[in-house]
Order: sequence, then structure tokens, then C-alpha cells
Amino acid sequence: MRVGDKGGVTINAAIPEEGRRRFALAHEPGHWLLHADRTQRFLCWQENLRDYDGSAEDIEANAFAAALLLPRPMMFPAHLAALPSLGLIAAIAARFHVTLMAAALRYVSTLEKPVMVVFSREGKIAWWRRNDDQMKGLYGEKAQALSPRSLASAVAETGQPSGDMQPVEWDVWFPHLAPRSGRTLHEQSVRLEHAPIVMTLWWAK
Repeated sequence: MRVGDKGGVTINAAIPEEGRRRFALAHEPGHWLLHADRTQRFLCWQENLRDYDGSAEDIEANAFAAALLLPRPMMFPAHLAALPSLGLIAAIAARFHVTLMAAALRYVSTLEKPVMVVFSREGKIAWWRRNDDQMKGLYGEKAQALSPRSLASAVAETGQPSGDMQPVEWDVWFPHLAPRSGRTLHEQSVRLEHAPIVMTLWWAK
């Protein structure tokens, strides 16, 4: 909340993860700096911080928080040469004390590789983010049912991670698109803690 040139932020003490608390604390100054001409009585729920799929203000505040907590010059030199994987994203999350989701979104949007991250609930795609320069034209249909041939479907059913990055057929995830010539689609999936969400990393190798 802003009152004149002063403001305050209250974080729910019941949030169990350090990464989520840190992200919430970084999100609110984003509202302060980016939305000074709009209401400053923001009440942000976990969905606003988690889904990157809400109001324009919350999406901007999330991007601000990601850049603050995961500055690109510090984050990527050691990871540019590594092959995309959820293990690498988990290492980034641990290093910067952020959630796996925050690390994945920052990794995908900033790294110059053909990668995309997808979040699904109840067996359907909820939302996704991609590297626009590298994955232009590729998208998942919102509310698209997970194919039983996808690793994400097995993870949703069992709760167990899918293991290493594995090749999958294009139509498993992109039945609405023609296969990309010379590219093989790879997938790796994991269920997030504290939320009934499966996170999938795609790599068009």
C-alpha cells in the first residue's frame, strides 16, 4: 500500500516456501515503481504471483520480481553451455533462493535456446511461456488435454518426476501444428510442491 511517498508490504507468514516469500516481497515493489499512477492498494493472492496469467499489472510486477531476484549477468554465464533440463533449473532456483517456477520462467524467457515451459492442471494445459525468438510459432492450446503419451500425463497420475529429458513425437504436444523440419521435441516434467500443477520443459533440439 502507498500513502504519499511511503508504503508498506505485508507477507502472509503461512507461505511455506522461502522462494515464494522472497518472490512476493520482490513483486510488491514492482507495483510501487511501475504503477505509481494507479491504485496502490494491491492485494495479491498466490495465483497472482504464481500464474503469470492475471492482470497486466501483476504480470509486469512478476517480471520485475524475476529480474530483481535472478539478474541475467549473474544467472546465465555458467548455464549458457549446459543442455536444457529441469535439473539445471532446480540448480538456478537453489542458487538464487527462488521457486522452481520462477527460475523456469526466467530461464525460458531469457536464455537464447528453443525452450518452452508449460503448466498443466487436472490433465489440461493451463498456461505456458516460451523463448519468443527461438520458439516463434509454437504454442500450446489452452485447456488442451494432455496426451496419455506425454510424460506430463504420467507425472500428473503418479506424482513422480519423469526422469531425464526424453524425445517425444510432435503430435503429443502439438497436434494442431505441423512438425518442425530438422527438430526433435524433448520433454521433461515434474509436479510442483504445494500446488497441483505439473511443470513441463520442452526443448526443440
